[in-house]
Formats: sequence, structure tokens, C-alpha cells
Amino acid sequence: MIIDNEIQSTKKMIISSLKDLINFKNLEPGEKLPSERMLSEKFNVSRGNLRDAIQTLEYYGLVKSIPLLWSKDEAYLRDGNYKSLRRYNF
Repeated sequence: MIIDNEIQSTKKMIISSLKDLINFKNLEPGEKLPSERMLSEKFNVSRGNLRDAIQTLEYYGLVKSIPLLWSKDEAYLRDGNYKSLRRYNF
């Protein structure tokens, strides 16, 4: 389906952009990723699509999303090694 393919390609683009951001900023395990709002604006995507991509990274154990009050989440890097991010082909 065209819609499913578009969603998947958007998700892959976001994940690739997140991987690049993590590598560029040399984030270490436990460091907080930028806010959903900031990332969605930076990547020009909806926050829903961004959350979906972060959930995928969380599924693979690469980030940890921590729910906060007022329906905001914070995502933290679990493994700061870019090579471990590259081994997953999203």
C-alpha cells in the first residue's frame, strides 16, 4: 500500500536522521535527546511520526523513553556507540 510505504520511508528517514544526530553530537549513554518538539521541527515531521521512530529505537534497546507529566516524554540514549546503531538496518 502506498500509505504504508510512505509511513515506513518517513520512519526510516527519521531514524537515519536521529542516528546522524547521535553520531554528530557524540552523545553518551544516559544523555538526553533533544525534545520531541525540537526534533520534529528540525526534521520537518509530525510528532506522531517522530514518536513512532523513537519507539522503534526503543524496541531495539537503543534509546529509553521516559514518560513525564503533562504527556511529554523524554528519550535517553541507551548505547552511545554509533557502530551499534549501524548494525540495525531500519
